[in-house]
Amino acid sequence: MYGVVYRIFKPGLSEAISGVIYEPCYIGKTIQNPEDRFKGHIRDSKKSKKDEKGKCGKLHRKLYGDGEENFEIEVLHEARSPEELALKEQEFVDQFNSVKLGWNK
Repeated sequence: MYGVVYRIFKPGLSEAISGVIYEPCYIGKTIQNPEDRFKGHIRDSKKSKKDEKGKCGKLHRKLYGDGEENFEIEVLHEARSPEELALKEQEFVDQFNSVKLGWNK
């Protein structure tokens, strides 16, 4: 295995747009242990200047604002190459519409 594509989400959180229910999430890729990468996101959400904590991205704002303990990480795909990892990440970003409806940039 080269790396994984993962999803960070808040269990039980769902929203509706025009009657369509969706679960906001963040899709990412890593060659690290996924739990270590999740801890990195948590660390980054607290890293900014005091007045700007959690402001470096949508995911970090959610983690900082809603509390890291309210989020989970789920591995979606194990990839065997950098190319497969990048391809699958984009497929999942599209599938979950995580730029428009979630926390990807």
